[in-house]
Amino acid sequence: MGEARRPRGQVTAARGRSSLVRCGCGAGGEDPVPGIADSGTTEDIDLDQEPVVRCVATFRGRVQGVGFRFTTKNIANNYPITGYVSNLPDGSVRLVGEGERECVSVLIQRVLLTMQGNIREHTESWEPASGEFSEFSIRREGR
Repeated sequence: MGEARRPRGQVTAARGRSSLVRCGCGAGGEDPVPGIADSGTTEDIDLDQEPVVRCVATFRGRVQGVGFRFTTKNIANNYPITGYVSNLPDGSVRLVGEGERECVSVLIQRVLLTMQGNIREHTESWEPASGEFSEFSIRREGR
């Protein structure tokens, strides 16, 4: 696919930079997502060789009590992604998404775009998928 090898790791992105992301997974594949932070993720696994990947993203800012989880689930319902979104005790929100890398990436970018007024920063950690989820759901805090 022409995408460079990405080593594993965690990345932090703040608002301000812009990128254009397309999902090639067949669900909303032609919709660009302009004007959102590009995470510049670096991982030590070759995600081109992984049919399904997992991303654990944590969002910080004014992200609880503003419909963040509901909005995230509604966005996720448009893609073949499994996992969950959950409030954390420290006031942040965690998203765990599994699916084709492009689709998971577009989910995160769409959440960033839709909730940009509430997100101060976010982190992403990419790894091979566990396959433990059958759907995308909202989890209660701390579970």
